[in-house]
Amino acid sequence: IPVKSKRSSLLALRQLAVLFIGGCLIFFQNPRYVVVASDNRVAICAIQKGGLRYLDEWVQYHINAMGFDSIYLYDNSDEFELQGWYQSLDQNLQRKIRIRHFPGIKRQNEAYTHCAKTSALARGWIAFIDIDEFVVLRNHTKYPYIGDLLQSLPPRYGGLAMNWLRIYMNNQTHYQDLPVTLRFQNRSQHALDPRIKTIARAKFVIEARHAHVVRYSSSSFNTHDTRGNQIDGPRNQAMVDDDIVLFHYHSKSLEEFKERCSRGRADVPKEMWASHLSCESDSEIIRKMGREPELIKDDAPWQLLKERVPNYANKYR
Repeated sequence: IPVKSKRSSLLALRQLAVLFIGGCLIFFQNPRYVVVASDNRVAICAIQKGGLRYLDEWVQYHINAMGFDSIYLYDNSDEFELQGWYQSLDQNLQRKIRIRHFPGIKRQNEAYTHCAKTSALARGWIAFIDIDEFVVLRNHTKYPYIGDLLQSLPPRYGGLAMNWLRIYMNNQTHYQDLPVTLRFQNRSQHALDPRIKTIARAKFVIEARHAHVVRYSSSSFNTHDTRGNQIDGPRNQAMVDDDIVLFHYHSKSLEEFKERCSRGRADVPKEMWASHLSCESDSEIIRKMGREPELIKDDAPWQLLKERVPNYANKYR
C-alpha cells in the first residue's frame, strides 16, 4: 500500500475519532440528549372527569409531599377542562405535569396503557391511581418518600400492590370548599379493602387489563405486596397496610356522591351508570351505605401535607 494512502487512512481515522468524542461530549452535556436512567423515578397516570376542584390538593400531596416526580393526567371531559387549570399552575408544577385530552366512553384502561407506553419513564415506576386516591406511607422514618420504598423492592417485582383503605362520608351531607384530606379524617374499623391498585415498573408493562391490574411483558414479573405475596388479580386478600396503603375517598359527602349520577365515570358506559347507587334518593343511599357509628381518626395524608407543603395547608387552618 502506498505511503500516501496509509497517511490518508490514518488522518481519516483520527477525524472520525474526534467526531465520535465530540458527539459523546454533546450527548452527555446537553440534557436534551440524555436519557434518565434512574430506576427510582416515579410517575402517576390518572384519568379524570369533573374533578377540577380536587386536583390542587391531590397534585400538591403527591408531588410535593410524597415525592412523585411527574403526573400524567388524561382528561375525559368533552370540553378539555384541564387546560385552564393547567395554565393556572406555577411553572414548577407545570414542568412535572402533562395533560392530554382523552374524551369518550370507557377509556380508562386505554389511557393507562397509552401512558405506560409513551411516558418518559422507560426505566422508572408508574402508579395507576385515580384522583380520589392518595398514596400513604405508614413509616416515614423507614421510607421518607415513595422512591425510597420502591428502591428497596427486589428486581423480580414487576409491580407493587397497594390495598385500598376506604373512607366514606364521615356523616357529612354537603360539599365544603376545603381539602378532602382535611374534611374526611375518620374511617371505620374495617376500612381496609382487598382491592388493590398497582405501582408498576414501566419497562415491563404491556397493558392495563383494567383499573386495578396491569399485564407484564414476561411471566417472570408479577405484582407483589410489601410482604412478598404475589398478587395475580385485582384483590389482595392479605390486606397489607404496614408500609404502604391507598386512601380511597370513595364517596366524600352525600352531595358530592350524588353528583356522580350526572357526571358518570371514565370507565363505565353511560347506559350502565343510570342504575348506580348515586342516582337513587338520599334516604336510599344512606340506607344502603349505612351510617358510620364507630369511626377511627386516621388523618395521615393531611398531617403530611401540613408538614411538607405548609404554603398550601396553612391556607385552610
